[in-house]
Amino acid sequence: MPPFRADRSPRPHGRLGRFAAATAGAALTIGALTSPAIGAVQGEAGPAARAATDVAPSVSLGSPSAAAGAQLSFSVKDFPAGETLTVKLDKVTQLGRFTVGTDGSVSGSVTVPADAVTGTHTLYFLAPGTSVPVEFGVRVPAAELSVSSVRAGESVPFRVSGFPASAKLSVKLDDADLLAQFTTGADGSFSGSVTIPDGTAAGDHWLRFLATGTSVKSSPLEVTAPAPATPKAVITAGSSVAAGGKVSFALSGFTPGQKITVKLDDDKILKQWDDAIAADGTFSGTVTVPAGTAKGAHWLRVLAPDPSTSLRADFTVTSTGGGSGSGGSTGGSGDATGGSGGGNGGSTGGSTGGSGGGSTGGSGSTGGGTSSGASASITAGSAVKAGGTV
Repeated sequence: MPPFRADRSPRPHGRLGRFAAATAGAALTIGALTSPAIGAVQGEAGPAARAATDVAPSVSLGSPSAAAGAQLSFSVKDFPAGETLTVKLDKVTQLGRFTVGTDGSVSGSVTVPADAVTGTHTLYFLAPGTSVPVEFGVRVPAAELSVSSVRAGESVPFRVSGFPASAKLSVKLDDADLLAQFTTGADGSFSGSVTIPDGTAAGDHWLRFLATGTSVKSSPLEVTAPAPATPKAVITAGSSVAAGGKVSFALSGFTPGQKITVKLDDDKILKQWDDAIAADGTFSGTVTVPAGTAKGAHWLRVLAPDPSTSLRADFTVTSTGGGSGSGGSTGGSGDATGGSGGGNGGSTGGSTGGSGGGSTGGSGSTGGGTSSGASASITAGSAVKAGGTV
């Protein structure tokens, strides 16, 4: 039975007739764009071509371009139900075969040959009595690094081209850690930089640049050990403190295991710590400001050997403490000496000792500053036998 013809005009003969019939109403789609498509027959045998009154078969591509070697998705509608759909590149290379569903549609993907040259190509979607050609572009994506070696923790400038336009660009380290994401320009290119993580092991690595249907591995990137940290010393407590008070500090960027010496104003050593610096280069400590330190600006001098390190951390003394502690101690010592006086002169020794202690204590108090109001008194044993406890 001859195929149905909507125009009722004399029927052309052979393949020419089937070609003209399949042309009527066929369409292709890329995104929202639809344009007429030409039709043809896959072979001499098979069902007749669609009539002009039928719904036009259409093809939609996932992207108007793809990189050589990448996957390109598609979907077709209104193709012959249950028939085999063949996809060819430039009418020569068969990329895949699919079965059209009962509703005349099917979706899938094909791989663009890795040796496809850059430029415009045509995909042919073929089924018995139907042929829809769709043009698309073949890109050769590239990624270029501006450096071949970098320290862990530093950035790597790069440029990509030939990627999908206005697409999300992901950059990974060694196909594992996601470093950053960007958006390519309208021409499929982008320039930027990513930071290599601090903990990245020294050695050869690479960056992977990913976008829809596109994956490019960079040239080798040598990662070296991170730059040595700059030693720092900061006051964490006691930046304003009275004489006799405590100042706390924190160190970072030092060499693990270093000995730490802390001086007041590059003069008196306040404290030392052996093997102080932890494995991460840090240390925290506290020192006491001498009671007699003058009011005003002062600093801690932090010293470490191998490598030689010297840092200054400033603080302020708000008031000067008295020397009463020293005087009281001396006076107490005098009392003890007097108390120890024994034998026949126990009473005299006790009296003399008490007087001596008081006198010595007074002298100590005066030496430290009479405003301190230091005093000493016997709380038990004011009358005691020699050898007793005061």
